Amino acid sequence: MFGTKSLLVVCCLMLCATAAAQITIEMGDLPHTVGDTFIIKNARSGAIVNVGNTGGPQTWTFDTSSYVGDLRVSSIVDKGSTPFGKWFPDADFVAVEPMGPFVMYIYDKLTAGELLGLGYGLDGGSLIRVGLADPSAIVLDLPATFGTEWTSSFVNKDTLGGPIDSQEWSCRVDAWGTAVTPSGEWPCLRLSTVELYIDYTYAGGVPVAVESAWTRIYQWFSLGVGAVARTQSQNGDTSANFTDAAHLRVLVQTTAGGVQETPALSGMSRLDIRPNPCLGRAMLDFASTAAGPVSVRLFDAAGRVVLERRYGSITGSGVPLDLGNLSPGVYLCRVTSGRETAMRRLVRM
Repeated sequence: MFGTKSLLVVCCLMLCATAAAQITIEMGDLPHTVGDTFIIKNARSGAIVNVGNTGGPQTWTFDTSSYVGDLRVSSIVDKGSTPFGKWFPDADFVAVEPMGPFVMYIYDKLTAGELLGLGYGLDGGSLIRVGLADPSAIVLDLPATFGTEWTSSFVNKDTLGGPIDSQEWSCRVDAWGTAVTPSGEWPCLRLSTVELYIDYTYAGGVPVAVESAWTRIYQWFSLGVGAVARTQSQNGDTSANFTDAAHLRVLVQTTAGGVQETPALSGMSRLDIRPNPCLGRAMLDFASTAAGPVSVRLFDAAGRVVLERRYGSITGSGVPLDLGNLSPGVYLCRVTSGRETAMRRLVRM
């Protein structure tokens, strides 16, 4: 089923580390820059987690090498470039995430007091679905700090006003500390959400609840990159210390907020791709202090390397890129020169 379970996942999967101390997240700390990209390890049901305790300081370690699942790429895009933008005129930014044969678009609005989830669009070719949150879901109450709490109840409706699903959230920032992930060590707040989810179908034109479940969701938020990790219990389990996760997502890499690909690498000061989107050929324009060979890798939505180019020592900053027979879609382009690296989203038309 597709509802704002994905809304909670993806839009929260969008909020740099400063110091290992208790933090406060305000409006200006939430990234919403077009082109920001997040690579996420998405683990399947049955992942074993250690969610830890309330209060702080705590340390949570997410070793993705033990998780069975796939890599996904989520990017912030311009609302006007999306197929469902007309249904969300108040959206400030949009996150897009390919999910197998589907592409999910999440529409959000940012105010001084709240991060609001307006709804989603699902593009599956022959299957198209739009869910409009009524009222808007309160994804994060701002400013968020240890002890912040709120509730949010909403119904996802189709474009004709019929209910798709409904959700009730009881949310509290119940812990703080450091989350250790492949993308770095992040000072963070942990958000605990107890959720009631009700799915609907139609019988004789009348909506009928066909599935309902209580679950507990934990998310670990840091400044500039959002939720660096998210886990959800199995249906019916709302215990505070569950270990059997139905769902687990961990931030592996990001370009948000100028964050480096990994802590060991120093970032290039600039990487531009022109044109972007492109029809098959593009020029990579970058600024690097390192001399020597340059390598370019493209990753698909599943995190697989689908194209690799290596260049000898270059005298200028421009590198031509021929995409060959790559299928149209969204890719992550990584350019490495010596110990410097940068990543940008690339769209192949």
